[in-house]
Amino acid sequence: MADVTCPQCGTVSDLEEGEQGFCPNCDYPLFWAGRTGAEDNAAQQGAGERGEIDLDAVTVADLERDPYPIYAELRALAPAVRMPCLDVWMVTRWTDVETACDDPAAFPAHVDHSPTDRALGGVSMMTTDGEEARRRRRPFDPTLRPRSIEARMPELYARLCSAQLEALGRAGGSVDLVHDYFEPVSVLSLAHLMGIDHLVDAPTLIRWFAGLAAGVSNYEDAPAKTAACDAVAAEVEALVRPELEKKEANPDESLISHLLRGSEGSFEARVAL
Repeated sequence: MADVTCPQCGTVSDLEEGEQGFCPNCDYPLFWAGRTGAEDNAAQQGAGERGEIDLDAVTVADLERDPYPIYAELRALAPAVRMPCLDVWMVTRWTDVETACDDPAAFPAHVDHSPTDRALGGVSMMTTDGEEARRRRRPFDPTLRPRSIEARMPELYARLCSAQLEALGRAGGSVDLVHDYFEPVSVLSLAHLMGIDHLVDAPTLIRWFAGLAAGVSNYEDAPAKTAACDAVAAEVEALVRPELEKKEANPDESLISHLLRGSEGSFEARVAL
């Protein structure tokens, strides 16, 4: 047994070695609490053996193809390093990331010309801090808190995993575990939580997530990514809005129903939020 102090609220918990528990007070994932910067330090000590990377020559395509050698170079250079192709400062060492995440005054979530706000149609939980972020997060809690997931999702996970494995077995041949197994199970699990699993299939969900992810990370303001994200957002709106109207009249335990009930204002204002 070992005492682990929750870095979020200070509660002390007894955990068995290797146990991946959650804080009993605030649900913080305690398996994150004991991490140190040892791996970062090792990477920094070995940086001289790799040779320097010209950051001015790094492209977005380089980061998408294989970012890890570039991240290692950034860790070796400084706590925060400007990435010219994205026009952002990047923090890549574990301990520095923790510091940034715990200090919203010095490292606010708000970003000027935020691609996240642009992609999601306005300010979101991801680009706010303090009470405003908590207000936007609160409607998600009944569905997505770790205890809620543990209480309602294991049986569904097992069913989805078995179904996907059986489908892959029937298809035969080789498979890509990420694309053919983990991605479908992941997006279908979320669709069930949201309450839209009867409306959309796994390939569509994967395409949606790819389009939205490209949009929220579009710091280089690539027109093609913006167009793809906007098209996905319009498609999601057209499919989900009628379902929101149904949940407004007949609430249930789905995520989108909780989002409506947990927000204030008119129906239009709550949908926009």
